[in-house]
Amino acid sequence: MNIRQTQQGILATAYKNDGGDAVAYIDESYLAPSFDIKSKSQPFYLMTAYVVPKSDLDTMRDDLSNEFGSFWHSTQEHQSEEGRARIGAFASYVAEGREAIIVSLLCPVDESDGDAEKARAECFSALLNALASGEHCGRVTLAVFEERKYQNQRSADLATVKAAIRDKVIPRGLRVLPTSPSVECLLWLPDLVSFALYQRQAQTGFDYASGFSERIVELSVK
Repeated sequence: MNIRQTQQGILATAYKNDGGDAVAYIDESYLAPSFDIKSKSQPFYLMTAYVVPKSDLDTMRDDLSNEFGSFWHSTQEHQSEEGRARIGAFASYVAEGREAIIVSLLCPVDESDGDAEKARAECFSALLNALASGEHCGRVTLAVFEERKYQNQRSADLATVKAAIRDKVIPRGLRVLPTSPSVECLLWLPDLVSFALYQRQAQTGFDYASGFSERIVELSVK
């Protein structure tokens, strides 16, 4: 059994056993102090939770695959004119929805936090706390986030979740599960939103978020 099949099995079991009203899908975008990028913005970190009612999961998966194919990555799409048009179409799809969108934003990121790992942990904890509280969306007991590439990064995320449970920032009943967007296409949704908000925060001149900005609940992380 390969990694993809293993993740599919873990995710299928998590969905089957979850008793919440909705599932949160999480991704991020950021401008770290160490990035050699010319920007008008201060360094920042943002994480997006796109909260989908469980009754809509299959319908939205079908929507995404029918409209955007078998693969999506906003940064890659942004490299071509055709891809930017596809981002615009995806942003329009998000604008037409009614799902909860919760974003935790930390700005500026301290210069000492060169790779923005501390900022990630703070944004992640704040976002999970908001999801567990039920204040902004339906009851969430399962959050799925994009698994990062390197083992040290994966270990850091696991440590963040464990610390959030230990410190009672989130309850033990909230399961936080890493997986790949190639396994769960609903992770494309927070990828798109995070990318669009990155463009706005970094003041790049690309406005993909205007159509859905009123739907966003923004949490300021300090």
